[in-house]
Amino acid sequence: MTDRRPFEPQLLRSGAQAYSSSKAAGNHATRLLAAELGPMGIRVNAVAPGMTDTDISADVKSDEQILGMIIAQTPMGRLGKPEDIANAVIMLSSSRAGWITGQIVQAGGGLML
Repeated sequence: MTDRRPFEPQLLRSGAQAYSSSKAAGNHATRLLAAELGPMGIRVNAVAPGMTDTDISADVKSDEQILGMIIAQTPMGRLGKPEDIANAVIMLSSSRAGWITGQIVQAGGGLML
């Protein structure tokens, strides 16, 4: 079994407060817009991607210790791929998700930060 210890505090980087606050604001806006636009038949959802293998994660991928810790703590045992995130958006956009609104779908392989 893979060791799934919590992140070490030293791995928190500067700017975490601003980043986390902006995520919380986006989540709240998703819920408020869903309530406001729902009566018009408009659904509002969001996708919260986890660590995804893209150019934006290059600094994390270049640090083997941090990358290893993230992968070890992700139940799916890997970084996400761009198509993983795209598939979540496609699912939410489809008619099969017609009764889903105001949700933030965590597309992070099971890791929640």
